[in-house]
Amino acid sequence: MTPADDLRWLVAVVDAGSFRGAAERNNVTAAAVSKRIKLLESRLSVRLLTRTTRQVRLTDAGEQYYHRGKRLLAELIDLEESVRDSRDTIAGLLRVNASPSYALSDLTAPLLSFLEKHPDIEMSLTLDDGYVDVAAGQFDVVIRIGELADSSLIARPITRVPIICCAAPDWLARHKPPESPADLDPAQCLNYVQSGQPVAWTFSRGDESHTLRATSRFQCNNGEVLREAAIAGHGVTMMPRYIASKALESGALVPLLTDWTTQHIDVSAVYPSREYLPNRVSALIDHLRAALASDPPR
Repeated sequence: MTPADDLRWLVAVVDAGSFRGAAERNNVTAAAVSKRIKLLESRLSVRLLTRTTRQVRLTDAGEQYYHRGKRLLAELIDLEESVRDSRDTIAGLLRVNASPSYALSDLTAPLLSFLEKHPDIEMSLTLDDGYVDVAAGQFDVVIRIGELADSSLIARPITRVPIICCAAPDWLARHKPPESPADLDPAQCLNYVQSGQPVAWTFSRGDESHTLRATSRFQCNNGEVLREAAIAGHGVTMMPRYIASKALESGALVPLLTDWTTQHIDVSAVYPSREYLPNRVSALIDHLRAALASDPPR
């Protein structure tokens, strides 16, 4: 029992006018109610009620405790109802964390359309590629690209992003375009590095498969840098379509090995706890899943 529970029993007795009346209203025995009041008086070291065979009366201390306590109980009930209602309504503040490049290319539009759809939502979007301690509760939902390092996290898949093999027209003018992944020269590859290791390039076509794991001449842990290096004609690169999309549309980059299938990377919504997930969070994830259906057309 909490102090609030004890206070509720005192209010119940006073409002009912007797222990028996409070007991009948709450489907317990009068002895059980009397015990709760005695425990409350013992904890406070003060008598709150004077008892007769017919009725109970508040002492001076009891008057003060009852009237202030009843107001506090009313506020507590209002608070609990508002919190309970907030879970069932799509309203309040959403704190979102995401990768800058993905937010700029694919995520901003669906986030803004979610705000338009739900006018009672406020949103705080933080962009960074660094480690986020999701369990700390600093954010309601974190949008992450690729494999999650912590398998204990709670994550829902949102979409899958294809990886594009591409190079600049200038590079293609100076080198023979590869007809198969086996034609790729590691010395001419611009490779993404994750946790200090170059990410393997994987291709498949029917029953054929090919994986390139060699260390390249230029490596970086930032996709935008690799894109700019490729546009400048320094080699062939593999990158998520959302990073390469504008360069592909403008012709600054040209897709290669288009008859081969490359790997995809997963986009996930990560959040602290599955239990008591606020409705606004689950609504946002559902909205993003619908807006960012796998391999959306560009």
